[in-house]
Amino acid sequence: MIASRWVCELVNEHFYESSETLNVWYKDCQKIAESVAYRTSKSTQIRRIQRHLSSLGASHLELWNPAEMSQMWLGEDTDTGIRVRQMQGYWIVTEVLEDSPAEHQVEVGDEVLKIGDKPPVFSSDINKFKGTITLWRDGKEYQISILPQKIQYMFQPQVKTLESKKYKVEKTGVLRLKSFTPVYFDQDEWKKLIQNAEVYDHLVLDLRGNSGGDFVVMQKILSSFLCEPTDIGYLLQPRKQQEVTATFAEDMDGAAQIDTIKKSSIVELQTYADYPCYLGDLDVLIDADTASTAEIFAEAIKLRKGTHLLGQTTSGAVLLAIWYPTYFGKQHSLSIPVALYKNWKDQIIEGEGVRPNKVLNYEVNAWRNGIDNWLLEAAKE
Repeated sequence: MIASRWVCELVNEHFYESSETLNVWYKDCQKIAESVAYRTSKSTQIRRIQRHLSSLGASHLELWNPAEMSQMWLGEDTDTGIRVRQMQGYWIVTEVLEDSPAEHQVEVGDEVLKIGDKPPVFSSDINKFKGTITLWRDGKEYQISILPQKIQYMFQPQVKTLESKKYKVEKTGVLRLKSFTPVYFDQDEWKKLIQNAEVYDHLVLDLRGNSGGDFVVMQKILSSFLCEPTDIGYLLQPRKQQEVTATFAEDMDGAAQIDTIKKSSIVELQTYADYPCYLGDLDVLIDADTASTAEIFAEAIKLRKGTHLLGQTTSGAVLLAIWYPTYFGKQHSLSIPVALYKNWKDQIIEGEGVRPNKVLNYEVNAWRNGIDNWLLEAAKE
C-alpha cells in the first residue's frame, strides 16, 4: 500500500502539467492504493498501478523493472536475437542480432510459422521464446531449437554500402541509428564515421525502431546533418511559473541534463558547432516505433533542405521524463514526464508524431528475396 501511494504522490508532484484530469487521476490513484490488501504481492500491486498510470494517457509515464532498466541503460537483455514484423498476415524475420542465439540459424526473409505448437501473436513473443520454432524458407519448412541468452546489443551507429545490383544504386549507403543512448555512442568514432560517409553521394538514415535516448547524444548526431548551430525547438515545463531558460551544453552527461531541467523552466535545444558535416543527398526512414528523442531528430531533420522522410508516422511519445526511485525496490524506477517538446514553429508533436513525406508499407515478396523494400524506395529518392 505504501509503495502504491508513493507512486501517486510522485506523479501528482512532478507530472509536467497541472490539470483537472491530473486531479481526478490522483484521487483515483489514492483510492487504488488504499484498497491494496496487506498481503497483496508486489507483482499484483505493480500491475494495478501500471494500469492506472496508463489511464493518464501520457507517454513515458511507466514503472520499470530491473530487466527493462538493464536493457535501456546498459544495452543488455535475455533475448533470442530474432526480430520479426507482420507483413500481409505473415511473420517475416527482418533482422537477426549479432552474437545472439539465432545467429547462423535464422535468416532475414524467413517466415516464422509457429513458436512451439502455436503461431505468434506478438513480435515480442519471439524475442523471449524458449523451445522449437518452425520456419519457412525457400519453399521448405524446417525447425530450430532456441534458448534465449543474455546478450549485449550492438546498437552503435554504423554505415553500410547498399548492394548496387540488389538495390540498383551506386554510391549509396545506409546509416542505422538504433538508439541515442550514451552506452552506444562515442564522439570520436561518430566523427570518423561521418568523415568516411563522404564517399557516398546518397545516404539513407534509418531511424526505424529507435526509441530515443539522450538529448545531448541526439543533438551531436544531428549536428552532422544540419551543419551549423541551429535551434530545433525547446523543452517546456508548464507548471513552473518563473521563466528560467537554459541549454544543454555539449559536455553534459545525463545527470547534468537532469540538473539543468530541474533548475529551469525552458531548455532550448540546439545543434553544436565543429562537427563533420555530411553534404550529400539524405533521406530518412521512420516508423511507428521511432519514439522520443528520435522523433525530435526526425522533426528537426526537416530543416535540412532537400531531405525527405519516408515510412510511417512516428509514435508520438515526445515528453521528457525523469526517473525516480520507488518503494517497490531500489531496482524499480518510475519514469514521469516533466516537460513537453515544442518545435521551432512552437508546435507540440506529443500524441501526433512526425508524419513522413511518403508513406511506405512492407512487401512480403521483397523481404523473402532478402530485399528491404523501404530501403529500396529510399534509395530511389
